[in-house]
Amino acid sequence: MPRSSVNRPISAAEAEVLTWMLRHASVRGPLAHLEPTVPALRVVRHCECGCPTVDFAAPSDADPMLLCDGLGASEDGVRMGVLVFGTDNAITCLEVYQLDRPVRSLPTVTSLEPC
Repeated sequence: MPRSSVNRPISAAEAEVLTWMLRHASVRGPLAHLEPTVPALRVVRHCECGCPTVDFAAPSDADPMLLCDGLGASEDGVRMGVLVFGTDNAITCLEVYQLDRPVRSLPTVTSLEPC
């Protein structure tokens, strides 16, 4: 989907989901070294479809790879997939995608589980 430019700090909800994913849903081994970077992340793009997918500012030479893979649900029960992309030293994207119905909000942290 197309993404619109923005420039804002990461939200508390985004940071909470991202931190949980780094701790529990890594597909690359331990990612604890990325946790201290989460509070300073800046959202530079968001998805235009209305889902909560966001891209973070990253070094220009970043070649992102999948870091984390999980599942979750919103407060109203909408199931979704959650992916984190980045490099060895930077988080570049928090992607949230629909499984059955359109996703309009982040999953609750208590609903998250690794894939």
